[in-house]
Amino acid sequence: MEAAVAEAKADMQRMEAKLANDTEIARAKRDFDAKKASYDVEVNTARAEAEMAYELQVRLMMASTRKKIRYS
Repeated sequence: MEAAVAEAKADMQRMEAKLANDTEIARAKRDFDAKKASYDVEVNTARAEAEMAYELQVRLMMASTRKKIRYS
């Protein structure tokens, strides 16, 4: 009988430890996903700004070239 009680307690401790580990893993994954989403927003914003700056520079160069051609 004592062996069964000891085994049940050991099983309970094992399940509690597994639950604690699974909870910590889930928390870490949630934190990682939140940080990754934040970084993705920053990266995508910077990429969009760079693309817009490039397009603006191309248009300015084209306008400057057209202006030079007209006045040549």
